[in-house]
Amino acid sequence: MVIGSRYLNESIDDYPLIRRLGITFFTTVVRKLGGIDITDVTSGFRVYRVSALQDILHRSDNHWAVEQTLDAAQRGQRIEEVSIAMPIRDEGESQFSLDTLVLYPLRMTDTVFRVLLFR
Repeated sequence: MVIGSRYLNESIDDYPLIRRLGITFFTTVVRKLGGIDITDVTSGFRVYRVSALQDILHRSDNHWAVEQTLDAAQRGQRIEEVSIAMPIRDEGESQFSLDTLVLYPLRMTDTVFRVLLFR
């Protein structure tokens, strides 16, 4: 699996502080609990080998990137990162709301523990 990381360049610097803190926090949790050396676990920019993807294709509706990363690590798949530029949105509406801000950490924590404890 190859993950595009916003932290390997400065594109993350323009993100709101609360979002950067959340990404950093959950990346740190996954690094520590999953033993994975990555910088951006929530990035959706990914490349997979078909054979590797078949083992980790099941996904949660909310946090598939974290789930797939932990599954890949548990299966001994190679995980690498490359630098990507991901500028903040200029138009449109954010998918995040006050409810999301409150529920996101709870759902993410649930996903991490489900993968680590039950797979």
